[in-house]
Amino acid sequence: MRHANKLILILLLLFIGCKSKDTIDGYGIRIEAYVTVYHELEAIKLVENFKNILIYEELKLDNYYSYSSEDSEKLSRYREYRSLYNDFGYDTIISVGLTPNKFIADVFTAVEIISDKNFDALHPAGISLGDICTFCTLTPLEYIKSKYTNFDWADYEYYDEFKKLFPEIFKDTKYWATTGIGSIYPVKTSVDNLTQTDLTLLGRGLGGERFSPPPFAVITFDTEPEEKGTHTITVTFTNTDGDEFTDTVEITFE
Repeated sequence: MRHANKLILILLLLFIGCKSKDTIDGYGIRIEAYVTVYHELEAIKLVENFKNILIYEELKLDNYYSYSSEDSEKLSRYREYRSLYNDFGYDTIISVGLTPNKFIADVFTAVEIISDKNFDALHPAGISLGDICTFCTLTPLEYIKSKYTNFDWADYEYYDEFKKLFPEIFKDTKYWATTGIGSIYPVKTSVDNLTQTDLTLLGRGLGGERFSPPPFAVITFDTEPEEKGTHTITVTFTNTDGDEFTDTVEITFE
């Protein structure tokens, strides 16, 4: 019996020694960067909801760069992005087969919003409405720059507003964020005042996988137009390469 127990112990030690150092009990994988996938944008999609503009991403299916990619070129691109954001030292365990924290690879320099009708005396048709529209989004950029310091949502002035604008994100954080809602920081500013920093690492971390994903950004109007009726609103995102992503949506103001 003593020899049998000794044999079992030796086999157990051999089994443990053969397991990958990055695998925890066969169920978890250690990652050392917060963002696991960067995904290039194909297009944007606008949806009206109670006179707010919900903005969704459509992603290029083949143009994604993952920490676990077996394609050497894609893995190299992933490492370039990781170095760009200095995303090192995260050191967290995720479940095998789970790839959370996916974000849009494109960095945007500007967002423009216009209407096909006169909005008011200062905003005739085709003139930017950026000074009377508020842009709300979420990004982990500051989380990474702060070396993974959680944002204090409970003390945030617009916490309730963001919960209404992005309800799925606040009730289902474990699906997409290994650290929870604290790992993404809010951006709330007029469209005219958006900076490149505000428009970096957008996408909520989902990577477009879910059947009904929440929007990655929402635009709200600070005031309603003097000219009532149906307005065709156009929103355009411009990235650092000069590529434009545009869509339109109809909104009826009564």
